[in-house]
Amino acid sequence: MATVDTHPQDSLTKPASASEGLRSLPAAELWSPAAQADAREGAAWLGYLAQRNPTHPGCGWLAPAAAADAIAALAWGASPDTAEWLAQLGSALAANKTPRRLEACLLEELSSPVSDSPAPDSLTVDFALRSVAWAAALPALASRVDADAWWSLCDRLMAIVGQAEQISPGEDPEPSEAIAQQLLAGELPLTLAAQLPELRPLKRLRPLAKTNLSEGLTGLTDGEGLLQGGFLEHTPLLLGCWTRCGLIGESADKRAWSSGADTQYGWLVRQTLRLVGGKGRFPFADAPVKGTLALFDAALDLAGDESDLAAAQRRLPKVQQAAKRKLSASLLPEPSNHSEWAHVAVLAAGWDAAAPRLTVDYAQNVRMEFVCEGKRLLSGEWPLAASLEGQPVEPDGDWAEQCWFSDEDCDYLELTLDLVGGGKIERQFFLSREDGVAYLSEILMTEGEGAKAMRIENRLPLGPGVAFSAEEETRDGWLTVKGKPAAGVLPLALPEWRADPRCGELNQQDERLVGVIERIGRNLVNPLWIDLSPKRFKKQRTWRQLTVAQSLERVDHDTAVAFRAQAGKEQWVVYRSLDPPANRTFIGHNLASEGLIGKFLASGEIDEYFEIDGDED
Repeated sequence: MATVDTHPQDSLTKPASASEGLRSLPAAELWSPAAQADAREGAAWLGYLAQRNPTHPGCGWLAPAAAADAIAALAWGASPDTAEWLAQLGSALAANKTPRRLEACLLEELSSPVSDSPAPDSLTVDFALRSVAWAAALPALASRVDADAWWSLCDRLMAIVGQAEQISPGEDPEPSEAIAQQLLAGELPLTLAAQLPELRPLKRLRPLAKTNLSEGLTGLTDGEGLLQGGFLEHTPLLLGCWTRCGLIGESADKRAWSSGADTQYGWLVRQTLRLVGGKGRFPFADAPVKGTLALFDAALDLAGDESDLAAAQRRLPKVQQAAKRKLSASLLPEPSNHSEWAHVAVLAAGWDAAAPRLTVDYAQNVRMEFVCEGKRLLSGEWPLAASLEGQPVEPDGDWAEQCWFSDEDCDYLELTLDLVGGGKIERQFFLSREDGVAYLSEILMTEGEGAKAMRIENRLPLGPGVAFSAEEETRDGWLTVKGKPAAGVLPLALPEWRADPRCGELNQQDERLVGVIERIGRNLVNPLWIDLSPKRFKKQRTWRQLTVAQSLERVDHDTAVAFRAQAGKEQWVVYRSLDPPANRTFIGHNLASEGLIGKFLASGEIDEYFEIDGDED
């Protein structure tokens, strides 16, 4: 087995000498009343620590006998290299004898050079997880290393806490900075305080940890437990950190954070269930999280209610907490959610792991992940690629939510982005709960009456192993996963037959599904209809752009558009007003709304999934 690498870039502290470390403190400053008098000298302290009563407040979740399990829990969401390092440390602590690799690992840790003014990029997540692991191992190390090494490690960890306090992630932190701060300024001091309450300086770290953890839970979530956009793939790292801290607090009967933070943690558990896939992978992450089942078992045990357990039974059926007894579907919470503060939306057809789920993160650029039957059909950034008069449009601000609608039939999200020089881009995301269809669209809208050369190039990110297989004679095609059809795609605004060269094209370029449409006008729509039922899509299918009329006269495509999509015997309709809403008709259906998506009934009437009233913002 390879020697554990303690990564030389993590040069935060050096071991304190006997003259400047904890041992140099007067007894009254070093020892708390919890320390037994006969255990306050030299080797006696380490001997006492190694044999400490298992009911001691420092035991429980972090008991020496369970040190390997506690360290394994640090791998929740960790990078592969750090997860391997943690596994090696846990294995060494579980061995009957002290392996040489443990001695070498500790020696390398203690020999790291010091930086008196640490830079933020030196506080990496990997370094933080390893630091917490050493803190969790302190009691178990008491019988395995000499006193000088043990005290030096304790001094080093104390110094790391102090240096972490010098660095604040700020109001809009990078995920790695915020996670490292929670680990080093929250979990690390809490672990030290819980492990060694006999040492007065360590015991005094608990209020500091409580403050930092409380600020993290309330500052990084939206008031209902959802982490801000950009953090989605890192969710298990923060959930893992806060769950371990919650377990420490529970074992000592001292809550690790404020009551407000405790509420946020409870909500976080549910929000995390909305995000996670059936195999433990989070949106935009490359692979499932190591230890997903153990993480959710612990989190649900800490804060899950019956609704959370019912959701976990369907999303993660192997989680032990969820498998204890079958819970009614009536207990299920809403599977979908949107947070304007977090800039995140989850559109979900249900809690089952196979149910279609569309996650949108628009905190900076728009990222999306579309999963169906556990397969990532689309995953990644949806870049801005529209142009006016041959010039790329430029954003004037950030993406913002313009409409969110969710009920038992569907979920719908509409985003808007102002453009330099006037005009705007709108993006629409729709997912049916029952019918297995979805709709994605980008709209380019200009100001003024003059027509312009307009172009929208939707460059949707294909998921791993996904390809677009275009039909030879028509412009529709299949999204395939490893060669097998997974979903059908209709470019609603393009002519059906390739023999008609007008407007644009739909094809695959590199690892993107690219839909191009262009024309002269004031407003332009580039919509895609996605059918998630391969069995249905294999049947006869077609689509048409419908005629829209106002006051018995046909309106142009700058004013309003409507589309019909058909697969087998099922038909759907999409309508969008591009000018201010007015009383208009298409195929005999009269409406005065801004938008509508619905399904045709056998009677010819439209069963609306939703309709946007014209007076809504």
